[in-house]
Amino acid sequence: SLLYGITGSLVYISPEFSRGLAAVKPVVSTIAIILSLAGFLFKLSLAPFHIWTPDVYQTAPTPIVSFFSIAPKIGVFLVLMRFVESINIDIQYILIFIAIATITVGNFSAIWQQNTKRLLAYSSIAHAGFMLVGIIASSKAGSEAMFFYITTYLFANFAAFYLIDLAESNSSEKNDFSSIELLKGLGLKNPFYGITMVFVMISLAGLPPTIGFIAKLNIFSSLWETAQRSNQTALTTLFIFGLMNTAVALFYYLKIPYYLFFKKANSDSTFKLSLGQKIVLMLFILPLIALMFSPNSLLDLINAL
Repeated sequence: SLLYGITGSLVYISPEFSRGLAAVKPVVSTIAIILSLAGFLFKLSLAPFHIWTPDVYQTAPTPIVSFFSIAPKIGVFLVLMRFVESINIDIQYILIFIAIATITVGNFSAIWQQNTKRLLAYSSIAHAGFMLVGIIASSKAGSEAMFFYITTYLFANFAAFYLIDLAESNSSEKNDFSSIELLKGLGLKNPFYGITMVFVMISLAGLPPTIGFIAKLNIFSSLWETAQRSNQTALTTLFIFGLMNTAVALFYYLKIPYYLFFKKANSDSTFKLSLGQKIVLMLFILPLIALMFSPNSLLDLINAL
């Protein structure tokens, strides 16, 4: 509302918006920009406005969480990208600090989680930090990499939450539906479920040859190109922290396959999936497999938009 009062427009790419910001005192425009940025950070679960995310993910119904954990972020990241391009002050260093803090807090917090939904909550925080790197790269390649990352994460995220929902439905425990303990031995009881979960986890972790690896490769490549072109130490620092955090993510993503295949099941009951459940699951998995073999098709689509 403050930005609208100053500029008379919320179309960030319009000349009226730029002229309105330039016409007021710098302190006024700076306050308006900082407050608007805080709103974006809250919506995207970026540090330091990420605190609400784990509690909401843990308590909300899984299908609702799976949708709202990524779908609204697509539009918000697009608006944030336009916002950063249009404002009259340079906030790149602020965004770099936010990205490093978000990726680090998300990954290291996820390591200690024993609740699968809280684990995915902190995971989503870290992924949002990686998506922000695409904006920080300040290039066409960076924007394309960001939307490529969002698209691949969309399918992997839906698949992960659906798999957790299936495990919850199979459980007779009423105290903690989403405890990682519920996954014990499910991979041995139902190999289709176990293999699918492993594939989704390594996709989220960004291990080759999955599409998650290609998404992270695109993000880091665009950042490295910008860092080399601008010769900014801060961008190189972000690049290094990003790579280190990618390795950290392996610790908690691979914890789930460990419980699936190497932990003894809590009960001797069977775990079967209906044909309908398998079909829904494959609707999320097949795009990940298809993009793994043809990533350029998605890049071409993004370029065409």
